[in-house]
Amino acid sequence: MEVYKRMIGIEKKYNLLEKIYLCCFACYYVYIFLGTTMFEAKWTVPIYRFAVIIVAIIWGIKLLDVKKINWKEWVAGILVFSCYAMQYLRTSDKAILILGIFILASMRVSFRKIVLVSTICGIIVMVCAFIASQVGIIEDLVYYLDNTYRHSFGIVYSTDFAAHIFFLVLGYCYLRDGRLKSAEYIGLLLLAILIYVFCKAKTSTICIILTAVSLKLWNLHKEKEGAIIHPFQKLFKILMIVIIPLCATIMIVLTVGYDVQNPVWEKLNHILNGRLAFGHEGFTNYGVTMFGQYIKGAGLARSTTPPEFYFALDSSYISILLERGIIFFVMLCIVFVYCSFRAYKRREVYLLILLSMMAIQCMIEHHLPDISYNIFLLLLFAKDNTEKEVTGNHYDENILSEYTNR
Repeated sequence: MEVYKRMIGIEKKYNLLEKIYLCCFACYYVYIFLGTTMFEAKWTVPIYRFAVIIVAIIWGIKLLDVKKINWKEWVAGILVFSCYAMQYLRTSDKAILILGIFILASMRVSFRKIVLVSTICGIIVMVCAFIASQVGIIEDLVYYLDNTYRHSFGIVYSTDFAAHIFFLVLGYCYLRDGRLKSAEYIGLLLLAILIYVFCKAKTSTICIILTAVSLKLWNLHKEKEGAIIHPFQKLFKILMIVIIPLCATIMIVLTVGYDVQNPVWEKLNHILNGRLAFGHEGFTNYGVTMFGQYIKGAGLARSTTPPEFYFALDSSYISILLERGIIFFVMLCIVFVYCSFRAYKRREVYLLILLSMMAIQCMIEHHLPDISYNIFLLLLFAKDNTEKEVTGNHYDENILSEYTNR
């Protein structure tokens, strides 16, 4: 009885820490998200700083409670934080270090609750930005490119607006465990069409459609007891586990091998809106380093006037490798391969599908390491769906065994 009371007390403490973390994460996420809009939200800075301090304290409390952290989590935590700390020392960008703290402090926090908070907050900010841009409170940047108009609807660029929608769709599908109703599939397809019509964001449009189709096929596969893709089921799962390094390798090979004199390469570069040419220029002029380097870029974000000098590394894999270095690049690949393998072992195929869609989208766009888009950065340490939580008289068996075996 004494052991049980002690265990319940510990769990109450962690439940309280989880609630505080989620509140602080909401403040942090909204602040970071607002940075991708046309809003001037300086009033959120004190709230953001206070949230960061509280989460740093939470992380410290968890580090002191060594009996709740196994050696694998210690090693992973040290490696991940070291990578983010090195990025901070190199760039002096506090945002990178703060992201690392939020990632590590998410230990033992329900990932489902994190996704729920980010999805709700993200939708609210997106709706506010959309309405504000249409009534003149903030600017709706409209770009005239390739004989078409592209709206940003209060976000800093049209494709960024579409990318926000795509990642919010991934969050919503995660909360639904990949089991969508017919009306939801239709809704996703209509959303993809609207994004293409008003934003001309081909990448996010295609990825939203792929997400809907992939989840539908998987659910049909389960309903038909594995009769649809049974011969290739294991192959698909293996490919989804290694999808991040696979997509990264494809983009690196295409970028390094790009030849402006070759009409085939030039056609592919045109299809990818010049990403191969800019990436090749990045490899040629800057090269690859262990810890990354500063690369000056200039794009169309926050302005409709083209800059005199335009240079952008839009592919996440290319920008991470060149700007953040080999060590950070390898760490990110290992983290997502591990998370995918863990999802495979727990038969969370829907999560594998969502991570695969993220990996494909990030071949073309630069949002993989950005928490305001990619909430799956917190997947490594957060508590997943299969872990037990204390509610009422239910308890985590691992904790009880920890104290009864003393």
